[in-house]
Amino acid sequence: MASVTWFEVLMAAREFEDPFTKDDLANAAGISAGPKSSPSRIASAWLTKFARWGYVRRVGETKGAGIRPTYQYKVTEKGTAVKLREGVDTQIKRLIETIVAFKEARGTRDEARAYKDLVDLCDETEKLRSQGTKAP
Repeated sequence: MASVTWFEVLMAAREFEDPFTKDDLANAAGISAGPKSSPSRIASAWLTKFARWGYVRRVGETKGAGIRPTYQYKVTEKGTAVKLREGVDTQIKRLIETIVAFKEARGTRDEARAYKDLVDLCDETEKLRSQGTKAP
């Protein structure tokens, strides 16, 4: 069972020009069934989360096979603009690697460059932190 990341699901949703349903998204994103969930249920869960984050909006409904209607969605401007950022684990790994490089460069002619790299990384991290860490 290969899992699909939230960003891969959002990228699949971006491909639709017309309103789409959870079944359309499940097929486009290549979502596979989980131990207790069908692909369309997993897609529906992602769509609910994306709607909460403001990445998609519900634009209509169609008569589904069951009692409940099947909703149609469209990607919002925010959903089109969102970009994938590196996670905390990657940021910490980059920080540790930069600190180790600085420690190894101490007392050599590369010390100034290593110090600049460390300060630049700290500035970048602080800028990301100040922008907030809400939903991706």
